[in-house]
Amino acid sequence: MREQDCDSLSDIGTWFEPDEQNDTNPVPETSGSVANPIESPSVAVRHPSRTELSAMFFDIETVPDYSRLESFGLEPLPTIQPETAPAECPEIAALLKSGLEVIEKRLLSLNPTDEYLDAVSSTEALTDKPRVGVGKAVAAVKTARERVKNAAGDRRKLLSVTPEYCRIAAIGWAVPGGDVESSVSSLTCGEHADCDTTDERTLLEAFWSLALECRPLIGFNVLHFDLRVIMVRSALLGVMPSRFMDLKPWGRDVIDLMIVRFGSASGAMGLKKLAPLYGIELPAAGVDGSQVEELMRTDPKKVAEYVRSDVAITRELYRKLSGFFCE
Repeated sequence: MREQDCDSLSDIGTWFEPDEQNDTNPVPETSGSVANPIESPSVAVRHPSRTELSAMFFDIETVPDYSRLESFGLEPLPTIQPETAPAECPEIAALLKSGLEVIEKRLLSLNPTDEYLDAVSSTEALTDKPRVGVGKAVAAVKTARERVKNAAGDRRKLLSVTPEYCRIAAIGWAVPGGDVESSVSSLTCGEHADCDTTDERTLLEAFWSLALECRPLIGFNVLHFDLRVIMVRSALLGVMPSRFMDLKPWGRDVIDLMIVRFGSASGAMGLKKLAPLYGIELPAAGVDGSQVEELMRTDPKKVAEYVRSDVAITRELYRKLSGFFCE
């Protein structure tokens, strides 16, 4: 090895150093021989990189912005009338005396409960010649109801993940302090008594203030989602950015761990699926993004815990990948 090659490797010690307390088998001095690393182990102690000591880890949670729904120009959702209580539905024996076409129309117009529909099916099954059409009529009502339910769920998801359709409900972050293990902070936005602020502008101003002091920003899928939502919402609410943010995947302003690991969004695993594979604990394992809208109405503290959990997971994943996929 050339002398300059040796010098260029000297910085490795800034990342990993032997733990002297655990180094019970120091490498013996030898002449002309190399110690077997398997026979002479040393425990590596990780030191935070310069990048981590100046970075901000962050995550946001979003919900539909229903206050602007009329401006979105989306197609109306399919609707179905409210369920009719069994007591208000026709007597089942009388209903089953009708023809199949009449039965199906009656059931679709009434939209009875599953209890009533199941009773119709079981009653027909006990007749001498059960008609397949009755089962199809019952299935048609349940399918129509499921179609409406799925359409509503798909619409909520679209409104929650499209920057122009959503609003920020919570933001979490961890910034360097005197202790690299500084706690994770958060703000939640809403009218509930447990929310930190009623004003989304406060969340955005807090983000831009932190972004001015910290570089790079580190998150998971932040180039495709979080940062674009922050910028769109800032533009809509008139919150001026504290600095320009380079959103190129190879830029120096942002480290997106999803892009770092997978190269693109295509085929990427989610953060919650990755965490156990790297031995990372899920602090808020009982909550997922689909619950955020309801929790903002009922228990915003859980949303705050959830967004802080994602920041903590992101920071641990960065540490796992640091030195391999990122600095």
